[in-house]
Amino acid sequence: MEDIVLGDLINNKHVSFWWIDWQQGGAQGGMTGYKQNPTIWLAHLRCTDRHRVGDNTRGMVLARWGGMGHHRYQVGFSGDVAALTWSNLAYQPYFSATASNVLFPSWSHDIEGDWTDQEMYTRWLQVGSFSGTMRSHERGMSAGGCGDQSGVTPSAWGPNTGKCSLIAPWDVGPKFVEANRRALQGREKLLPYIYNHHRELFDRGVGIIQPLYYHHPKSENAYRMNATHNTQYYFGSDLMVGLVTAPAGAPQGDPSQALATKQVWVPPGSWYDMLTGKLVTVTDEATMFSRGYTLGEVPMWAKAGSVIPYLPLKSLRSLVGVATKQY
Repeated sequence: MEDIVLGDLINNKHVSFWWIDWQQGGAQGGMTGYKQNPTIWLAHLRCTDRHRVGDNTRGMVLARWGGMGHHRYQVGFSGDVAALTWSNLAYQPYFSATASNVLFPSWSHDIEGDWTDQEMYTRWLQVGSFSGTMRSHERGMSAGGCGDQSGVTPSAWGPNTGKCSLIAPWDVGPKFVEANRRALQGREKLLPYIYNHHRELFDRGVGIIQPLYYHHPKSENAYRMNATHNTQYYFGSDLMVGLVTAPAGAPQGDPSQALATKQVWVPPGSWYDMLTGKLVTVTDEATMFSRGYTLGEVPMWAKAGSVIPYLPLKSLRSLVGVATKQY
């Protein structure tokens, strides 16, 4: 059946990877006996079909969770985000970090925003930029009633519809554009670093999102992260991020002009604050750093002595397809 329906796409290599959506197990999947999950089998087929036709490149599939063992196909689509809320935003990095414990750290969560809360959209982009797989998904929110707005730009009618989500990072107020650009370009600059860790995931099963207790198993503070706050983890072996997943609480209603307070645990050792460039040496395991961060800032620390490869964006003529090129 695979060869009949998808044969031309497979044999002529027209598809780089597959996005498998909605195949659930149990009663929803309709498999005989309701005890089998078709998702893992479809992920297996999509990743290995190329090998049957002599293509030895590494396969990738964007699929929903197929149960234990699905870590062999390491990119996960978690489904449409239930609601655009700060609590749901905070849950996503927690979910990804703990999924590393079953060798499945490259979850791909929806990135989209609420027209009435552009601060949350910026923070959602930042969470995506420090995820295993970054992906915006408008889930049909540009069609139907959202699409029948001839002659009116989305930014003008979005807040009044109550159902149309924000999915274009540039289609925001001028005070948010720069923060969104910073998040996206920050991800792009780290592509060599991200690629190296995805290769390590392929080879060893250790992904780029690593809970703090992987590196500091005996430190109580390494277990602080939960589903509502203390969002912090290693992004690869040399960087540590503390994502802002709560509103700044701007007194004048302008989050672009307010500071969001974030507390970060910095483990013993020497660290560079990537925002200030300051070198900090920590000896006490109870050391916490707390300060305010602007809308465009993400708390990030690098181990002293580490080598972080960057992509020089200013020297590139085009940012399209840079992950497939060598410089």
